[in-house]
Amino acid sequence: MNENPEGHSFKFFSHNFGEAIFAPPMTQDDGFNSHPMTGTIAYRTPSLWDLFGMERKAFDNIASLTFTVSVFAHHELLEEPRELTCKNVAYCKLEYRQHYTPSLWFVSPRVIYSGAKTEFWFDPRSTPNLIQGLMEEDKLFINARVSGALMDFEESVTHTTRFSHWRKNRVRGEVGELPIADNHTISMLWETGQSEIVEHTAKYCTYGNETCYYAKSVPVIKNMVANEGYYTGGQNLTLHGHGFAQGNISVTVDGIDCIVSEWDADSINCEVQPREDGVSTVGEPVVGAHGVRWKYVSGNSLTNVACKSCFDAKGNTEELIT
Repeated sequence: MNENPEGHSFKFFSHNFGEAIFAPPMTQDDGFNSHPMTGTIAYRTPSLWDLFGMERKAFDNIASLTFTVSVFAHHELLEEPRELTCKNVAYCKLEYRQHYTPSLWFVSPRVIYSGAKTEFWFDPRSTPNLIQGLMEEDKLFINARVSGALMDFEESVTHTTRFSHWRKNRVRGEVGELPIADNHTISMLWETGQSEIVEHTAKYCTYGNETCYYAKSVPVIKNMVANEGYYTGGQNLTLHGHGFAQGNISVTVDGIDCIVSEWDADSINCEVQPREDGVSTVGEPVVGAHGVRWKYVSGNSLTNVACKSCFDAKGNTEELIT
């Protein structure tokens, strides 16, 4: 028996269509509950659209499909893959039912950053009926991801949380550290497999479809080491946050350039330039998601550090001063 879950391949014989189809390659995640060394294989099967290589809408009018699954072990010592035998034929019979396929509608807000809160909107359909005996550390769904990065639902979802069947539900979670990107994939995994992505609601497109995305990420400023400085400039200012690794960064303090000298993924160092007129142009401070602001020692004006990728208190992205 191959001890590596990725060392198995699967052939699905369709009772409905009378043909055999080889499944896409399996991953460690797909075989998470397998223990091949003891003869136990428990794999998460692919979606029908992945199995057939067709669009999701091709299965809209199909309520169920039945397959007999054959498992083949691959090993470098074997000249040919070895077919494994089911001790119980029923274990190798598989039925796909549309009402056990959850739907993922969208995430909101779609523009996110490290540490932000966003909601996954979904319909579990009848899937919760199959799930019993949850342990305290578990929840009804297995996980949700943005481009492979796990969402954290520790503060909002427990093993006692229940969802309405055949209705839109939402769960609020915290975004982890993500690379900055104009489009991230989204996914939600259940015991029955991955949720169906409802394309017409999950993907947002600008007028004319110039830009489309499920979710996009931007840098964020969380705090800075000092919030006081001089009109004469010359101070070194360090900003902490996430998403600065790509470089090409410009920073301003009250509309005046702060010359960037160093940066990495989580911080920026810059030198504050003189405020020659001695007058703040910002006016009253606009407190953003993290309330970062800057004050001149020689005046009473409160001014803010400007960042093109910051958020206001409602999570809206604008060229906002935060």
